[in-house]
Amino acid sequence: MKKLIYLFGSLLLGAVLLITSCSKLDTEFEATYDADLEVSGRDMNGEFSAYATIDPADNADFDKNSDKIKNIDIISVSGQVIYISQDVILNAQLSVYSDTRSTKWSFSSFPVTTGSVLTLGNESGQWDTVKQIANEKSIYHVSLVGNTDQDDVSFTVRVTIKYRVTAKAI
Repeated sequence: MKKLIYLFGSLLLGAVLLITSCSKLDTEFEATYDADLEVSGRDMNGEFSAYATIDPADNADFDKNSDKIKNIDIISVSGQVIYISQDVILNAQLSVYSDTRSTKWSFSSFPVTTGSVLTLGNESGQWDTVKQIANEKSIYHVSLVGNTDQDDVSFTVRVTIKYRVTAKAI
């Protein structure tokens, strides 16, 4: 009888440990990527284009866990003007794209100064597409194409994409 109680107790303890450790089979972490879109030019008639590349492997946690990643969710997509040589009015399209997918945000008659924030919301499912691109786990791109009301202007827009990554811990 003592052996049966010991066996039952061991099985019960093992089940409790298994249940509590199952949540430890996955690990979560955040990965942040910045893409600086730099526009500079003389006599550009206000027209510009700027491109940047995001390599998910640039994040050490992502790179270390890349073969174990189960899912990537988007926490935020944001843009901010971190430098501008003179205040302008912006008409532009900001895109995030891979070889297989793309999404965009448009800005019309948008006043731009240093510190201006570009709202990169999910009104048309853009974040859903960014999530699909992120889950490809490959290099992708960010672009800003458009014009300003002033010639000979230089500026930098930093686009920040934040992931929540779920990976197998084992």
